[in-house]
Amino acid sequence: MTNYFVKFLMEFKYNILVVIKTTKRYFMLKKVSFILIFAVMFGMFAAISVSALDTADVERIIMEVGRELGLNLVITDRSRTWDQQVDVMARMDINSARQMYGYSDRLWDALVGFREGTVSRQSFISTMQLYRSRFTHVGGNAVDIGINRSGLTSANVTAVINALQRRGLSVLDERPMGINALHVYTR
Repeated sequence: MTNYFVKFLMEFKYNILVVIKTTKRYFMLKKVSFILIFAVMFGMFAAISVSALDTADVERIIMEVGRELGLNLVITDRSRTWDQQVDVMARMDINSARQMYGYSDRLWDALVGFREGTVSRQSFISTMQLYRSRFTHVGGNAVDIGINRSGLTSANVTAVINALQRRGLSVLDERPMGINALHVYTR
């Protein structure tokens, strides 16, 4: 009888240990799952928060960078309507326009046609809208910093670009296209 009782106690002890180990694994798995879910949610929030910046957010970050670097960054251009974009493109120097908008023969032909009067304003806007993602000033969050108006040296320009990129913004130095500005935006 005692052998059965000892055997019963041994099995009972073993079953209790299995339950305890399983419970520990369960809570550990639950903890790991919670941490993983939290990390994924935080990553999604961070990605959404950077991409959901509007023009005011971009301007705020630019001003923060200016204060941090001790520079007076002057914003020379903000968001535009399609009509305003047409006017900007029509006033551009032909070489600068070619560098900025020559990536598409269709867009370039429409720009040249509009400037020559053979393409209507609305037709030109319709063509531009085919390349909507390229026009970050229109309905987007692009802001231009005037390099000359801000009194920036080449070293300042590099510092500003680096600081803005560290904060998750994209920056295009437009000087090679004949425009003394930094085009700052998010995608």
